[in-house]
Amino acid sequence: MKYYNLLLMACLLLSCKESDSEHDNDGKQENTYSGAGYVTGLENSGANVLFAMEVPQAGGYPLEIRYRNTGTAEAVALIIVNDVAIEKLLQLPVQADKTAWQTAETEISLQNGINYITIQNCTSKGGCFELDYIKTRKKS
Repeated sequence: MKYYNLLLMACLLLSCKESDSEHDNDGKQENTYSGAGYVTGLENSGANVLFAMEVPQAGGYPLEIRYRNTGTAEAVALIIVNDVAIEKLLQLPVQADKTAWQTAETEISLQNGINYITIQNCTSKGGCFELDYIKTRKKS
C-alpha cells in the first residue's frame, strides 16, 4: 500500500507541540507521537486545522486520523474536503488513559491533484482532541 504525503497548511489559532524528549512541559511522560510534534488547541466547537493533500488519481480514499481525546466527553470531528462536509461524523471516544493515541477512519472522495482537508471539532460540550497525523491510501 502506498501512502501519500501531506502538507500541513495552517494551524491558525492552534498550537503545534514539539519536544526533544518523551516528556511534556510539566515533566510528565507522554505516549510518543509519530513526528516532530502534534496539533493541540482543538478544545472548542468550531476549532479546526487545514491540511493540503495531493493524490495522483480521483476517487474514494480511506482517511485515517491519529488522535487522542483529552476531554471529559466523547469528541466529534467533522471532516470537510474541498469545502464540502462529508456526511459521516467521526466519533472520538473518551479513553481512560488520556495520553493514549487512537485512530479513527472514514471514507473521503478526493479529486486528482491537490485537495484541502479540514478536521473540525464539532463537539457541543466537554469533548476535545489533539491530532498526531492524518493519512490516506488508494483503496486496493
